[in-house]
Amino acid sequence: MSFEKYEKGDAQSGPSIRINQRDSNSEPDAVSTFVTLKSALGSTVTVYLHGAHVTSFKDADGQELFFLSEKSYFKKSESIRGGIPICWPQFADEGPLPMHGICHSTEWTIKETSISGNHPRIVFTLDDSQETRNIWPHSFHLQYTVEIVEGEGNKERLRLSLDVENKGDADFSWTAALHTYYHVNSLRQTSVSGLKGKTFIDKTKKKEKFEEKNDHVTFQSETDKIFVCGASDDVIISDASDDQIRYKLHFEGWRDVVMWNPWVEKAKEIPDFVPSEYDKMLCLEATQLTEPVKLSKGNKWSGLYTIGRA
Repeated sequence: MSFEKYEKGDAQSGPSIRINQRDSNSEPDAVSTFVTLKSALGSTVTVYLHGAHVTSFKDADGQELFFLSEKSYFKKSESIRGGIPICWPQFADEGPLPMHGICHSTEWTIKETSISGNHPRIVFTLDDSQETRNIWPHSFHLQYTVEIVEGEGNKERLRLSLDVENKGDADFSWTAALHTYYHVNSLRQTSVSGLKGKTFIDKTKKKEKFEEKNDHVTFQSETDKIFVCGASDDVIISDASDDQIRYKLHFEGWRDVVMWNPWVEKAKEIPDFVPSEYDKMLCLEATQLTEPVKLSKGNKWSGLYTIGRA
């Protein structure tokens, strides 16, 4: 497959899949190869091979659902700040591995592309290597499927499937997240519904546990919460300042939901982030954290995450 010339479908009049090269100004560490999926209705998804990282999802009306920092690094040694980093086999600093594990800054391989009716689909894979085994001594196979699918009415959705397989002889355990950065117009006017009655761990309060008692979670300070079994229902993100920003999230297989925003002071400490951008983003993440997954030889796990306008 030629990364410079590959295209499937008709980008002008129908669904298509195209592999592109980002202008890297000849920087040796620059991330360059990305894939654009386009549906017949005009929804588009951008995915970089670096980390199999989704950086953009625009619906057929051109509405961008994801946040991407103006200062994001596009370097092979770094994760991209925004979109959907894949955190595996460790979420955050919840263990001995580097922050968010090993696959968010690793080049993935395109396994296959396809177009079914009006909708494109691409499958990425990542297998263990000497480099990954130097950090985490296990044999694995990851498969990540990115596709645009039909939603309610003409509102198409992005569907993400992560499959994990133990290819070695020894059992291993892992945690993970699809660390999704959503675009909002004003975080102070944004709310999240669908989590009432859920238990959450508040990392800003020494990991104390609370029950969410509000129909709508709002934001007035730094937020870092783990909703235990929070992924059992659909979750809605709404921004009162912009009626176009109303997102519906659906989870299958994922146990938890992480909600994160650095707020004013911590935003100043993030090197690949413009401090004022804290008010333009909210992370709501499909997560497997409070019960790590244990896989024995040959066993598999699958998680599904579907995103679209409500």
